[in-house]
Amino acid sequence: YINCRFGNMEVYFDNTILKNGHSTVILDTAFSNVELYIPKSWTVENKATTSFGELDEKNRNVSTPENILTIMGNINFAVVDIIYI
Repeated sequence: YINCRFGNMEVYFDNTILKNGHSTVILDTAFSNVELYIPKSWTVENKATTSFGELDEKNRNVSTPENILTIMGNINFAVVDIIYI
């Protein structure tokens, strides 16, 4: 669960091991910038809802079905960047 309001946040998943190859991140952002650093080999499923905000992907990956990260929640007046590393 990631909650960021009126601020900036960086979250790194580079040393993360997903249980059974799948995990879910729930976003609750408002008036903020959030950067998610995710391994290039992961598949990201975007199921987040935006209201005057956006979710942008940088350094797009060549994903595999072994690790799947689902992004859910609300992005309100905020920007969420997924940066593949």
